[in-house]
Amino acid sequence: FDLLIMDALDPQDNIPFADLLYTNLPFLTSIYNALTEDGLIVMQLGVSPFHYDPEENLGKNAKRGKLTQILSKAGFKSIHLYEEAHCGFAAPWSFLVAMKSEASKKMWFRSAADINIAIHDRLVRTHSGVSPLKNFDGAMMESYQAPPKAFEIVYCKANPKPDSCKNDNVVVAQPVRKRRRIFDPYLDRHVYDKKKIGDAKDLLCDYLYYNEGMLKGNGAINFEELKKKCSE
Repeated sequence: FDLLIMDALDPQDNIPFADLLYTNLPFLTSIYNALTEDGLIVMQLGVSPFHYDPEENLGKNAKRGKLTQILSKAGFKSIHLYEEAHCGFAAPWSFLVAMKSEASKKMWFRSAADINIAIHDRLVRTHSGVSPLKNFDGAMMESYQAPPKAFEIVYCKANPKPDSCKNDNVVVAQPVRKRRRIFDPYLDRHVYDKKKIGDAKDLLCDYLYYNEGMLKGNGAINFEELKKKCSE
């Protein structure tokens, strides 16, 4: 399959079937194996977190908190969280997209203009000439690229505190991250893990992916050689 959509139960549901859907590694690995090389899965994750919620590994959101780690163990290379406030529910709803390939990951971060061109090229024309999509365009897609701040805050409440959330010698009212790039539920966890196990190459390649434009103009590194090594 190129695309799978999972909309069965909420991860907050306290029943065995919800445990299977959101925390069972063999099941999520079978999902991974059922997708094409550039395939992806979209899951709904229930009501979005609030800033005052505890860390996601505690309480009713524990299954949602574990999901990203289990999906990465299943083999997914890119995981993205986004929020939609127009679903007709009492509160904003959260969703997750897990991708198998680098190509899919780069498509997620395309500009609004590139997305609008792709929409124009791929959709069947209407007789009126008006887009058949009433609620989606490039600008809307760009708004999904950065997860809501509440996801970052509850992530940083974890104990032990993730390395990317630490602020040396600074006391803050609520946990924040010291990196300037957007919060990435996959990369943040893996940067922390890689620092612990000393996998410097993967850490550097993650940094290359998110800062490619800046590194191209850095005369202190051989950009093309680094890019070649990271593609191996």
